[in-house]
Amino acid sequence: MSKFIRLLVVLMYVGFIVGAFIYLYALIGVYAPKKVLKSLKEEYRGEKFEIIDSYGVEKENDRGLYIISPIKNKNIQFKMYNSTKYKNEDDYSSHRVKYYYEHCEDKSLLEGFYVEEDTITNDKIDFLHYTVLMQLNDYSEIESKVEKIYNLAKYFISKDDKMFEAIFLENKNMNYHFFINCDTANTLEQEIYKAKYEYMSKLNQLGKLNEISQDEIDKIWKPEKLVLVVNGNEITLGNNIVASVQYDSNNSQYYLSYPNEVFKKIDSIEILSIDMGNIKKIKYKNKVYKVKEEPKSKRKDNEIYLYDTIEQIFNKFSAKIEFDYENEKVYITLTN
Repeated sequence: MSKFIRLLVVLMYVGFIVGAFIYLYALIGVYAPKKVLKSLKEEYRGEKFEIIDSYGVEKENDRGLYIISPIKNKNIQFKMYNSTKYKNEDDYSSHRVKYYYEHCEDKSLLEGFYVEEDTITNDKIDFLHYTVLMQLNDYSEIESKVEKIYNLAKYFISKDDKMFEAIFLENKNMNYHFFINCDTANTLEQEIYKAKYEYMSKLNQLGKLNEISQDEIDKIWKPEKLVLVVNGNEITLGNNIVASVQYDSNNSQYYLSYPNEVFKKIDSIEILSIDMGNIKKIKYKNKVYKVKEEPKSKRKDNEIYLYDTIEQIFNKFSAKIEFDYENEKVYITLTN
């Protein structure tokens, strides 16, 4: 081998070693920050961050404290404690709400609100806990105060389209806590209904529902749960659980609890196929139905969807449905 070739081989070998050391150094130096940023991106809906400073981080996978900022708003800085032993902890949500609340251009949006600000300590590290609230004194205030919370939530998300934090309405004397998330897809009317319904639910638990006028109760109130009665018989599931339907105040509808188990208890419904306890196919009056949790795309007449309302499910069987709110029951009549 000529001297030139030997020299070339040596240089290539040295270059490889140097390159490897540079790569390893870079890997050790940036691995933990990239892991931190990745976890934050996943937690905060794809938002991008950068590390401003760090403490106690020396090598890959070390526990340590980071000071981080969202790339789109460098004025916000927050803490993240990266741990291999516990779940990572950060206070970005609190700092984000605090920033946009304190920098709100339209101060009229903040009228009536107050802030609870304190710290939560973990491993001797203080994390900000910041909550925006409005006090509710009685039922008559719900509409106006929910509207103010709704407007502030819409303002926040106009400033940061990834915000999901909540703004609260509280009556601590009766342990009433209602909130609206900044990213709510509900209309103002839907949020007002939910707030009223939850207030009535709390009064009902306290035996004080009669504090509300009967006209208002008739417009809003429905029992949270109704016992299911099929062809005159209450259905008992495993562990002596009575079959029921649950009320969802988001859309003012009742949904069947444990639908798989309920179908198994109805004599006029024939179970044709079960997979790991979940019904896949049933038969009623010579018609076969596939059973799915929800439609994948287009709804089909020969499919039953377990996440549908009680009316949507039993209307497939042309059943008669009667709601008895006073006695907290719903009657289903199926013909054989």
